[in-house]
Amino acid sequence: SAVVGLNDKNYSWVLVSPGLHKVSAGPRPHPRNVFLNLQVEPGKEYFVEYTQEYAAEMVRVRNANEGKAMVKGYSYIPVK
Repeated sequence: SAVVGLNDKNYSWVLVSPGLHKVSAGPRPHPRNVFLNLQVEPGKEYFVEYTQEYAAEMVRVRNANEGKAMVKGYSYIPVK
């Protein structure tokens, strides 16, 4: 399910249950969007980044220090 639409320099957060989650991203919901399978552990914080560089799209997990520094200059967009 689509939970939030983000533009450049935006972020959001989503509370999920522990377990395996598929995180996908792209301009529109589509089965061929880039994705990652994220094993969520209880009480842990994850920073997932979606980037478009040149002709490539990428979804990756950043470490907590990088993620916190990255979102400092971003604007928050709430989940639908």
